[in-house]
Amino acid sequence: GYGQAFTDSIRGDWGGKPFVDLQKGLAAVLKRYPWANGDRVGALGASFGGYMINWIEGNWPGRFRCMVNHDGNLDERMAYFDTEELWFPEWDHVGTPWNNPKGYEKHNPVNFVKNWETPMLVIHGALDFRVADTQGIATCPTSSRSELIYDSDGNKEIKFPTRADYIQSSDIPDAYKSGDLQKFSWDSAWWVFNFVSNFANLKYSYMIKDIQAVQSELENIAITSQPAIENAALELYKTNPQLMEYYLTNYCNSHAENVVEKWIELGEHLITKYNDGYVKDESGKLKGVGYPEPWLREVVKSRPEQFKLKQF
Repeated sequence: GYGQAFTDSIRGDWGGKPFVDLQKGLAAVLKRYPWANGDRVGALGASFGGYMINWIEGNWPGRFRCMVNHDGNLDERMAYFDTEELWFPEWDHVGTPWNNPKGYEKHNPVNFVKNWETPMLVIHGALDFRVADTQGIATCPTSSRSELIYDSDGNKEIKFPTRADYIQSSDIPDAYKSGDLQKFSWDSAWWVFNFVSNFANLKYSYMIKDIQAVQSELENIAITSQPAIENAALELYKTNPQLMEYYLTNYCNSHAENVVEKWIELGEHLITKYNDGYVKDESGKLKGVGYPEPWLREVVKSRPEQFKLKQF
């Protein structure tokens, strides 16, 4: 990533720099992609992202057509007393609510509810002990145009019957239904994506180019195909809505399965190209590139005696 200093820079500034980053990010996307309609933009986020949705709702009113808040805090002060984990709020807000009340009120979404005007879908799981369900439930009365999806058995992972590219889809591939945190499997999309993500951390500055190449290929296929897929679906809907559902489900599943297959190929490519401090070129020749300087410094820091030069 960008390093620990970058991570720590938002301490005490939850609604500050991250908020500005999102504003600049949206502006950059709209400038870069002329097909993106800046007047029809939605925003969604989960956990911290859910908090940010509530913050945006009150501090950037009117920018988005709709919003989705998944397991996000409304009241940072009350959230301290709701959660089962206190390290994060005490670190991020620089103390407790009674020792540093300003730290909790500085960027507290509940203080800006009077500005809310955008329709919001609120999603929350009863078993999310980190962000208590009371935060999601409390969010709804703040806007008459909010709706709540409440999963009595869900935590951060809300169990929807369908999750695909088009809401008319009626099923998802098996790879997206499976996954055991205690056992790695190439048959699980979650493990496939996490393998690439975690392995890339070893030489991110090198591997990101390989990753972006595959990502761009998949995105271009999806974007290029979209008009034809939607036109075909619309024609089917006019005569046979059930056939349209089958068509879109088949398309979404095929695309989703292709993403997993490409990511498996990418993972296997990365682990053979980048190995033990070496990088293979197109001919298979090894080039020693060593390890990032921050990593080397941490090694020396953790074992200083081993690297201390002897005096003669």
